[in-house]
Parts: sequence; C-alpha cells; structure tokens
Amino acid sequence: MVQKSGGGEGGLAVFFCLAVVMRIVISTHALPFTLSRPLFQSDTLFGNLSGLPASSCCSFRGECFVNTRPMSASNHSLAEIAQALRSAKSIAIAAHVRPDGDALGSVLGLALSLREAGKTVYALLEDGVPSNLTFLPEVATILTPPYADFEIDLAVALDTATHERVGEQTKVALARAPLLIDIDHHPTNPSYGHLNHVDGTQPAVGQIVYELLKIGGFLITDAVRQH
Repeated sequence: MVQKSGGGEGGLAVFFCLAVVMRIVISTHALPFTLSRPLFQSDTLFGNLSGLPASSCCSFRGECFVNTRPMSASNHSLAEIAQALRSAKSIAIAAHVRPDGDALGSVLGLALSLREAGKTVYALLEDGVPSNLTFLPEVATILTPPYADFEIDLAVALDTATHERVGEQTKVALARAPLLIDIDHHPTNPSYGHLNHVDGTQPAVGQIVYELLKIGGFLITDAVRQH
C-alpha cells in the first residue's frame, strides 16, 4: 500500500512534472508571436533567459533569438561614411551576385549622386544587369568582369551579407582600395568592412543609401530618385 505524500512534497512533485512537460513542449514548438519581455524572468530549470531585448522571441528549442538586429557597437554612423565618401576621389561600388532591384538601384543611385559631386565612380556587378531591369537609367554604365586596371582609393559594398557575395573578380577589384565600406540591411552581416553600417531594421539598402545622401548633403537628382 502506497502512502500519500505530504502537501508540500506533492506540490513540489506536481511542479516538477509540469516543468518536464513544459520542457518537452519547448523542445518541439515555436512561439508564433513576439514576446514583450523575456519568457522567464528567473528560470533555473531552463536556463536564465532574462535580459533579452524586447524584440526577442523563443524558438522553444531552449534558445532565443532577435528578430531584427539593431545597430551594433561596431557600426559607423552615416555621417562618418558620408565624410569618407567626400574625402575620396575615385570610388568603386558593388553589390551581390545575381542582383535584384534593390542591389542594382542602390549601386546606380549612389554612383550617380557621387558623380554629381565630382567623383570618379566605377559601378561593378559581377553578373551584370538582369534583363528585367535594363529599363533603369544609366544601366549601360555598369561594369562587369574582366575589369580594367583602374585605381581606386575607396570601395563600397552594398546589400551584400558577406564579402564573398560580391563575386570573386569583383572582390579582387574592390581590394585595390585601402578602405572598404560595408552598407547592408541583412542582420547576419558580420561587418566585414573598415567602415560598416548594418541596419537590420531597414527594408532595403536603397533606403539606407537615400538617408546617406541626405545626411551627406549629396545631390539627389531625378535620375538618382528613379533608382
């Protein structure tokens, strides 16, 4: 005959069982919503999850992640990047292989504005202009490999989550510059440039380029706006 446990021990047993059930659920499901605060403020069974940012949510695999990456401590301001652009005379700008509208538009928009400022600008795309985007102004100025032996004192990578994504020959061309600027909206970007501005809250790099031009006082012509 089994004796009944005391009230305190029974309560503890029930709590422990519930904790085990919760752990099983946590290991197999994902939260379909964003938490406004950490799931457990003081949690010894599942690990300390306190101190997470408000935008964090649990994957329910015993880990938490942030939906969008805020500007990190390694980020440089757009004003700093604008100053670097103003100080340069010859600039190469590139974006990722198999470019989409954001990549091509950002490269051309920035290139056109910097040319208005008197800069020599080389717009590089490893895979060239997609056939569905040839209607955009100035696409004929896009350069593709093999690149001429031009000299540059500044390189800019746009909309490219990793350095390798610009393409092998374009990466070599950008390496001619002593200074590389990395501007991106992909939160996984490791900030591979000498100057980096990675803002995962932005929907497109084109938005960041637009803000950069405004902050730097660069001209935003009708041609720039079309990109």
